[in-house]
Amino acid sequence: DGMQPQVEPQRGGSIDLLKKYLSFTDENDYKLMVSWLLGSYYATDGYPILVLNGGAGTAKSSTTTILRRLVDPHVAERREPPKEARDVAAIVKNSYVVAFDNLTAIPKWLSESLCRISTGGSLGARAFYHLFKDAGFTALRPSIVNGIPQFVTESDLMDRSILLNLPQIQEEERKAWGEMEIEFEKDRPLILGALFDVLSNII
Repeated sequence: DGMQPQVEPQRGGSIDLLKKYLSFTDENDYKLMVSWLLGSYYATDGYPILVLNGGAGTAKSSTTTILRRLVDPHVAERREPPKEARDVAAIVKNSYVVAFDNLTAIPKWLSESLCRISTGGSLGARAFYHLFKDAGFTALRPSIVNGIPQFVTESDLMDRSILLNLPQIQEEERKAWGEMEIEFEKDRPLILGALFDVLSNII
């Protein structure tokens, strides 16, 4: 129910319009973000997890929102860290992109869940009010998580992740989210059209 309609893509734009809305350290990190975007649009046998490390003032939340909105617009664009595996299963069941915001640590059970989501695996738990009924299902989803460095520590999760460190944004360069969102919504159809032009030459 929380999924939102995507905008109509328009020709004539450039993927580099994205640069003014994302926080990234260098051109290589920007290309990795775009690669994650492109890979999220079509089914594969696995999706890398985009991990954005950064302290306060690195625009990790707004970067997460922008990337997620280009693939899977949703009322709950960024979610707080889940408390148990059942929460992850519910989120995956009702979203295409899994996006967690402001993590300070990833417990082993959540790390394992993210790995399953990345490569395709079963999620779920015993159904409510049933001793033996299984509520699990198989899931394969693009994921993006952000938090305080360095919150990804499990080797299996690191192997499945694109790990990026976001730079500190100087006070004079910061924009209010409301102002930036208005600009982004004007550019989103052009950015989406440019992404789809590239995608049509890949698949």
